[in-house]
Amino acid sequence: MRVELKNEQTMGKTFVYEENFWTGRVTLTYDGNKLEKVKRNHFKLDVDGKTEEFVVSGNQVIGVKVSMFDKSVEVARKPTWYEWFFTALICLGGVAIIIAGSCMGNLNYWLGVLFGAVCGAITGGVAYTNIALLKRIDKLWIRLVVGVELVLLDLALCGFFAHIAFKAF
Repeated sequence: MRVELKNEQTMGKTFVYEENFWTGRVTLTYDGNKLEKVKRNHFKLDVDGKTEEFVVSGNQVIGVKVSMFDKSVEVARKPTWYEWFFTALICLGGVAIIIAGSCMGNLNYWLGVLFGAVCGAITGGVAYTNIALLKRIDKLWIRLVVGVELVLLDLALCGFFAHIAFKAF
């Protein structure tokens, strides 16, 4: 995730926040100068003998705030309650399909393990997509429609995979 800000909170200078999806590594750049990492979430900037400290709190899923120049700048907003609700529905739907699939009488052990792993991966991917995508949409009604569609997409994908798995064996 890369966010570039230039406003009065950054004193009119360009501030860039980058977070790697896979490693969680954070890099900060302020006015073209890369900040030096001091601790896990503490960065410092040395310009003309002055040292400024930047403190990062949060991550791309739960929201990011950076404290700089005695101000707190919101880089990525927190998910709202209904975004968490849709994520919970996605996870519950995936778990329900996994449990229903595992309870089938003619299912052998390894097919059940494979089925659970694939449905778990599908559900996790759709749940993360839900959080990441809904945070980028501004209009409420579009967020609600997309949230419902992602819940239905998860159920359809897991249901389709269950149908294929049970037809094959």
